[in-house]
Amino acid sequence: MSAKNKKAKISVKKLIKFAGIMIVFVYAAFILVKQQLTLSQLEAIREKKQESIAAAELENQALQDEYGKTSTDEYLEQAIRENLGFVRPNERIFIDISQQH
Repeated sequence: MSAKNKKAKISVKKLIKFAGIMIVFVYAAFILVKQQLTLSQLEAIREKKQESIAAAELENQALQDEYGKTSTDEYLEQAIRENLGFVRPNERIFIDISQQH
């Protein structure tokens, strides 16, 4: 084999190695970018879920507060008056008809 032929084989081998290494690096970069996109999407979903949880916790607290009031006499009287139309004995109820349509 001539020296020129050996150099050509060596440079072809180097070129193949370089191409292989570049393919690995490009593939790794592609995977990393794809993972970052996936992580970003999952983070957005997580934030939305946390907002939903926070809203549900606020609603739950409001409902618990309202439930705690249901055992008081004032709440029961108000509920009976508003929902059932009850009045106390000898009580007069005045209705402002100017506000009705």
